[in-house]
Amino acid sequence: FMPAVDGSVFHAGGRRPLHHAGPVTVFVYARPGHWRNCWEMASLALGQLKDRYGDDVRIVTAGSWARPDDLGCGIEHLGLIDYRDTGALYRRCDVGVALTVSAHPSYLPLELMSCGVPVVAFDNPAGDWILHHDQNSLRCRRTVDSLAGALERLVGDPELRERLGKGARETIAEGFSDWDRALAGVYDILCDLAVA
Repeated sequence: FMPAVDGSVFHAGGRRPLHHAGPVTVFVYARPGHWRNCWEMASLALGQLKDRYGDDVRIVTAGSWARPDDLGCGIEHLGLIDYRDTGALYRRCDVGVALTVSAHPSYLPLELMSCGVPVVAFDNPAGDWILHHDQNSLRCRRTVDSLAGALERLVGDPELRERLGKGARETIAEGFSDWDRALAGVYDILCDLAVA
């Protein structure tokens, strides 16, 4: 079973160009205290990114566990937002951070990619089926310096953002944009079990 995204919410229609004047917007799913999403590492890398780029980078987070006192200076926290509003948010972002160290990479990278956002992710082998380094995302070692380096690379290189954003959209369109197709195999298995 391979997942898909809801194209009515997650699409690149009307998205802001990835090469534009003004600050580069970085989105991070922030869940401090939840080991799977690696906020403790992300927050340190974001601090390094903000130190280097200052007002040239805008860091936006959303997530149910994140509170303003969990977040560093210069990070805008949106809190828990409605599912239907996340696509519009992603279309205004230039870089997405989707960190996980569990066996399931979550739907977040697929949703970001469907909105044309280049993703930075750890080199977790569980994501190899969707995240292809330097084609639709940047993968990095699970260290603060490596994560900060990947973020700096995308923030500083609009052509790279454009190329990876295009690769991200194409990856989703080619194999992860249709829930009926994604679930067809599961349906067949369930039907076989019902007959047996």
